[in-house]
Amino acid sequence: MVKEKFDMPKELRYAMIDAGLLQRDDCSDEENESYMEMLQNGQPLPDGIYRYESPDGEELDEFYRLQGSVLTQEQLEAYLALKQYQEIRTIRRCVVLLFVLAVIASVIGLWILYCAG
Repeated sequence: MVKEKFDMPKELRYAMIDAGLLQRDDCSDEENESYMEMLQNGQPLPDGIYRYESPDGEELDEFYRLQGSVLTQEQLEAYLALKQYQEIRTIRRCVVLLFVLAVIASVIGLWILYCAG
């Protein structure tokens, strides 16, 4: 059975880099030249080698490989649960802050109405 090459979608790759699950390892100048020659000759990049892109989506002449920490399924689930907890905690703090500000604004508004009337 032939194993197909799996190309990770860009969005997933960037999300995993942002989350700290993968790290970029820049290729050397010689490797960059070699990979550019491969692309110019119509050859695909080796597995695990990716091309840098500028913020506007233009492909650059520099390449990187991904170095990932090997996490078990349980460790990955625990990490993701911790990240979810942190995000929910941040949202909760924002809601509490907005509620307190709304109460303060209401009290000030009622006080102004009471003093004016």
